[in-house]
Amino acid sequence: MRVEVRLLGPVEVRSGPTVLPLGPRQQRLVVAALAYEVNRVVPIDRLIAWLWPDEPPSRATHAVRVMVSKIRNLLAGADLQVRTRGSGYLLAADPMSVDVHRFRALVDQARESRDDHRRVAVLDQALALWTGPALADTVAPDVRQRLFGGLEESRLLAVEDRFDALLRLGRHGEALGDITAQAREHPARERLTRQLMLASFRNGQAAAALDAARRTRRQLADELGVDPGPELQDLELAILRNDPKLAAPAATRSALPVARTRLIGRDGEVSAILARLAAVRLLTVTGPGGVGKTRLAMAVADGFDGAAAFVSLAPLADPHLLLATVAAGLGIQDVGGVALPDALRVYLADRNLLLVLDNMEHLSAAALEIGLLLDGAPGLTVLATSRSPLRIHGEHVHVVGPLRPEAAAELFVERAGAAEAPVVAAICDRLDCLPLAIELAAARTRQLSPAMLLTLLDDSHVVLADGPRDLPERQRTLRDTIAWSYRLLDASEQETLHAVAVFAGGWTLEAAIAVAGADPATVLDLHGRLVDASLIVREDDRYTMLATIRAFTLGCADPAPGRARHAAYFEEFVAHARIGAQGRDQMTWLHRLRREHDNLRAAMRWLLDRGETDRFAGVFVFWHWLIQGRFFECRRWAAEALADGSAMSAASRVGVLAMHGMAVAGTDPELALRLTGDSARLAAADRVAPEARATALMAQGNVAVWLAQYETALRAFDGAETVLRQLGWASSRFGVQAGRAYVMLITGNAARAERVLAGMVARLRRDGGEWDLGLALNYQGFGLLRLGDAAGAQRVLREAVGIWDRLDARFTLMYALTFLAIGAAHDGRPRRSALLTGAASVLVDQFGPAVIGDTARDAEHASSLAVADLGRTTFDDLVAQGRAMSRPEVVALALE
Repeated sequence: MRVEVRLLGPVEVRSGPTVLPLGPRQQRLVVAALAYEVNRVVPIDRLIAWLWPDEPPSRATHAVRVMVSKIRNLLAGADLQVRTRGSGYLLAADPMSVDVHRFRALVDQARESRDDHRRVAVLDQALALWTGPALADTVAPDVRQRLFGGLEESRLLAVEDRFDALLRLGRHGEALGDITAQAREHPARERLTRQLMLASFRNGQAAAALDAARRTRRQLADELGVDPGPELQDLELAILRNDPKLAAPAATRSALPVARTRLIGRDGEVSAILARLAAVRLLTVTGPGGVGKTRLAMAVADGFDGAAAFVSLAPLADPHLLLATVAAGLGIQDVGGVALPDALRVYLADRNLLLVLDNMEHLSAAALEIGLLLDGAPGLTVLATSRSPLRIHGEHVHVVGPLRPEAAAELFVERAGAAEAPVVAAICDRLDCLPLAIELAAARTRQLSPAMLLTLLDDSHVVLADGPRDLPERQRTLRDTIAWSYRLLDASEQETLHAVAVFAGGWTLEAAIAVAGADPATVLDLHGRLVDASLIVREDDRYTMLATIRAFTLGCADPAPGRARHAAYFEEFVAHARIGAQGRDQMTWLHRLRREHDNLRAAMRWLLDRGETDRFAGVFVFWHWLIQGRFFECRRWAAEALADGSAMSAASRVGVLAMHGMAVAGTDPELALRLTGDSARLAAADRVAPEARATALMAQGNVAVWLAQYETALRAFDGAETVLRQLGWASSRFGVQAGRAYVMLITGNAARAERVLAGMVARLRRDGGEWDLGLALNYQGFGLLRLGDAAGAQRVLREAVGIWDRLDARFTLMYALTFLAIGAAHDGRPRRSALLTGAASVLVDQFGPAVIGDTARDAEHASSLAVADLGRTTFDDLVAQGRAMSRPEVVALALE
């Protein structure tokens, strides 16, 4: 039984999704102390000192032994054990099963990295392990500081390391809100103050930067009687002088993937493509698979003088989802009161952007959509990669050929190590100097000498005689090289490769073990061998496969058994996510669901194509589609499933109708009300399982709230809460209670609603997940506005914005920004109100004005106040500025 110990927040021991009952506080502290010192002996005297820091009882030693005995029984059969060693105890376990030690390992890994993009990504993983103060429910704050204060300091250092990396990358707009919050919480930390000053200065807020320096100077004088260090004083002087050395680096590359290796032999080609992009707006890079089109496009985007975004289309099978995938890559929700192409054009209309669309060859049916985007967005330039041209008006083509012989030899030597030049030249010539073929061959030098490798390549025409010979020569060379590398695998390695080829968009080791259907230790060994052979690529804690290798592998054996296990795994994955999302782990599960989106698509496609609509519904019917803003795609799946001729159970139909109704609320309010009403009536008439009834009633209540149908909303919420109480779904109950309080607020009882919401916020800070807390904060902020407390509302809503930003939940962010705009107008800050109104209106346009409901009247009144103060022209100019802001800029504005 694989067990995970969590100390960075409430103390928990988990076996999969199950939280083991650790017992009372002191017993949890024993578990925490042993896990903190994993594989080291903890003397019983030290445990007593931790448990009773003031005065231990006379039978303290006996009490500790009893607790340890209970812990042993609890962990029986697990892969961590409590052992007695002399006068102490030792927890024998893999240190990586304890979040503290994973955190430290990730921080060390980040500090060793020389690439700031990777450093930020790894630190994000490390900091995501923290769900609250260390040992949050186990020790008092003063005891925590005395015993585990070093942990909090380590967290703060990691936070500061991340901020430094973001500032070096020129991502000051994105970082400003988080730095501001941390500096407010730790006003005497000079490094944080310096980061706040630099981020503020780069965001055009020099006065705010100098204010931060003055606040820290006062804090240090009052608390410690000292002056700031020379670094802070030097930065303050540089800001006063407007020193050009403080300017931000070149435009951010946050949307671009980070290359794992250097690009060899393509410098001239990168320069040539950049020069062409100065004159053309659509350039397609073509060439055979494995020639290096993707890597070349990444280098071009990295060298582009301006903003760039990279969208991988390799996992996408349905051309109809091209625009939805592009929208998601740009951070635009695929929803709308307007059609998705229009939403994209509105977003891109005033932006200058290089959009890289990688692997377009299998989506040629959607190429016209790209042309329409270019027509509506004059600042947009598209760089596509494809094995063949897109064949649309205005397209220019750049054909990528193989490497020059000297560059091919350099690539082989860098990947394989030293080798004799004539042998290397012969190998590269045999492989037509194709980069992917060279990479695959070089990976084999771990087992074969270059001379042996050349011999095998020369003989491969015998082995590969059954390959297709009607392909172009270089395409055939690549296929033959992949086939040659494949034939060098033993049967078990080939079977593992077949299994993981069914994944879309990457996979974890856990998923690979499940889909391979073999002993875990064996799969881990075989999987590692495939990584060594360069047939699988590791990307942090996930793995992926090049599209060329994947296509070849799927053609080598019947993929149906692997696809069946893949679908079954993701059915179970979603079932675990439903449980996990009901508690404190909401952030973790929403992040995991986002990362597995392509696999969920593939599983649903497999199940729907086979007519297994009930199993399809088991994967599909879950709120994460809507939380992620994938309304357009959700509508397509629901409509197809409901039109399917296969028999669908009443429970499944209830869920699919509910999802469909929520997804169309912004575009067709009448249809949304009808669909969710049908879902609720079917749930009641057929006496379906309580889970399906809860889903139907929650959907009906939410849609009714969005569309200002408050009597319907209250009836649905009352029915939902009864069912949810039986099910024990804590998160969903919080959502229903928050929705009911909002209705109470809108219909004239703001004081009572605010009291209810304040109580909910207090409970959620202690026991809830971030999504639930953000929802309650949204509603509480609006309640405070209705009570005339604009300043209080701003404080509450800023916290909500931070949560929605971390969750990338723009539907709920839309409400928070709207409420902030209303509050700023009533708080005498019309310019801020106008900017926020513009920023919110972009999201309102995407989701549909209908879902704002009665809030629209409050927003219109706030706008009239701002217009009265500013004048119509100034107000409209500021709204336009707000609409043009990037998401990091909007978040920074909201958090000011």
